[in-house]
Amino acid sequence: MGLFGLRRRTPEPAGEGSWIYEISGEYAGEDGWTPDETIRRGWKVDHRGRETGETFDNPHYGPPKDNFDRLADPDCPLHMFDDPSATVRAWTEVVLQRIVPGVTVEWLKVLAEPVALAGEDPASFAPPDFAGPPPSRIGAAVPVGVGIRRQDGVAVLLWGVLFWAAVTAPEPGPEPTEVYITLVPRLEAEQAGPRLRAHLSKPEGRV
Repeated sequence: MGLFGLRRRTPEPAGEGSWIYEISGEYAGEDGWTPDETIRRGWKVDHRGRETGETFDNPHYGPPKDNFDRLADPDCPLHMFDDPSATVRAWTEVVLQRIVPGVTVEWLKVLAEPVALAGEDPASFAPPDFAGPPPSRIGAAVPVGVGIRRQDGVAVLLWGVLFWAAVTAPEPGPEPTEVYITLVPRLEAEQAGPRLRAHLSKPEGRV
């Protein structure tokens, strides 16, 4: 358990200070993102770091849970799949099993809006147009936070951006479409789009 300063959850006028949070639990992160459920309570401090007397107790404090709310929007690009939530979980499990065989995904959160791009080459990559002919390259980037448990029982918190790409070969063959899945740890959501372009150009993590 410890005190850990996080970025403000809601914008406040300049000079009004910020919050300090008490973070605890086996999935508490003290370097970057941490699940909301690991925040036990908070104290507001002014611009000089002095407590203002305003506090709160988090009613959701406890074990982290799945959160796929950002996939529920009908405009979410992952609706190209029948079940976006199950798809993202499957991608995550594929990546983690490659890194640490035998791990169990205990919970998964989609932290920001997914990004999808498609096209024939980097110059043509753009949001997919499903009304036209299928592109030779299509991919998605999903900012995620995930809690895993290793076979020895140790809990591990990971966050970053999950990348998926499908590349169709120009000539028919035994494997006309190759699928690539990888996770870039500690990558901020703002970098998802640019990195997806790079991933589509030179995909990594062939399945």
